[in-house]
This record gives sequence, structure tokens and C-alpha cells, in this order.
Amino acid sequence: MEARVYFEQLVAQLQEELPEVLPGNMMRSPALTTQGNVFCFLSKKNTMVFKLGKIERHTIRFEHHPQLIAEFNPFKTKGPLRGWWEVPFVEKDLWKPLAKQAFNHLNQTL
Repeated sequence: MEARVYFEQLVAQLQEELPEVLPGNMMRSPALTTQGNVFCFLSKKNTMVFKLGKIERHTIRFEHHPQLIAEFNPFKTKGPLRGWWEVPFVEKDLWKPLAKQAFNHLNQTL
């Protein structure tokens, strides 16, 4: 299964469980929003990017490839976007729980 298809299934599941979740866009990529704010999106590299805030990398429970999970950095000459974490498709089993964590994090900060 490809990342985009998996993302679309995840969107449907989360919208069923959390009616406040709506589709949106971030950096011209499909995203999930609540109250007009993005909390996760599918990047052009087919990774999921989650707004988890300031957390330590070791607090994410990795399934397969922990070395592939990092702060999201879409820039060539700047540092990463603090609080945004990129998780590859090989760790797709983490996408749903991390999306819920990002949703909760965003709701706490609004």
C-alpha cells in the first residue's frame, strides 16, 4: 500500500473518531486540521509530519526504524521546524497514534 492511500484511510478513520478533524493543506500537501490549524500532514517525500511540540525524540515508541524519525526540516539553509516530527512510511503503524497525540497537543495549546 502506498503512503497516499494509507493517509486517506487514516483521514477517514480520524474523522469518524474525532468529528472536529477536517482535511486541509500544508505546504501544498494534504493535511489534517482542527479549528483551522494543521496538526499533521503528508509530505512530498511520503512521510507524515506531526506537530508534537517540544518532546524528546526517545519518547516516540518506534516500531522498526528509529533512526529515520527526525525533526522536520523542509529548508535547505535553515534549521528544522521545532516541534514538527517526520515519520517515514515504514513506521506507518505509528501514524494514527501520533496523529491523535498531535491533535491533543494542538487542542491544549489553542
